[in-house]
Amino acid sequence: MGSQWEIIHHILEAMGLFFIPFVGWTLLTIIQHSKQIIILESKVNDSLDRRMLSMERKMSDFENKMEKKIDVIEENVIDCKLSIHSVISEKFDALMAIVNERRQNADQNN
Repeated sequence: MGSQWEIIHHILEAMGLFFIPFVGWTLLTIIQHSKQIIILESKVNDSLDRRMLSMERKMSDFENKMEKKIDVIEENVIDCKLSIHSVISEKFDALMAIVNERRQNADQNN
């Protein structure tokens, strides 16, 4: 029985010579890759943050430009309304003057 245990012991020692270094190498490789993945993830996150900030700036600039253009359009519309109103008012006054003149002429002829 003792020789069987010795054989098992020697087999386990032989396996340990190869298995333990292999497990150690595997764990070390996994740890190194996980560190590289963490570094890569942080680089990707930084890149995404920069791109998002750039997009936010562009959108903010675009919004500001649109607001300025809308303000200019509103001013132009108001100016147009005022000029149209003044032209209509002048034409209406001219028509009223013509109507009043014709009334007076009609009253004088009768």
